[in-house]
Amino acid sequence: MKTFPYGDGVSPGEYKITLAPQLASRISLPNLAYPEKTNAKITVPETGLENIILDIGTLKIK
Repeated sequence: MKTFPYGDGVSPGEYKITLAPQLASRISLPNLAYPEKTNAKITVPETGLENIILDIGTLKIK
């Protein structure tokens, strides 16, 4: 991920996981299209995260 003004990466904290509405609908997970409806979250610690694999089908963070 890249964010302004931080450059590569994101600030530590908790983030909701969302998808583009078209993709969320196509894979039958429409709640992932809306931040207020998604239950998928990821927490980025102060030490950061690398090589994260997000399995959309099972909503597992590996």
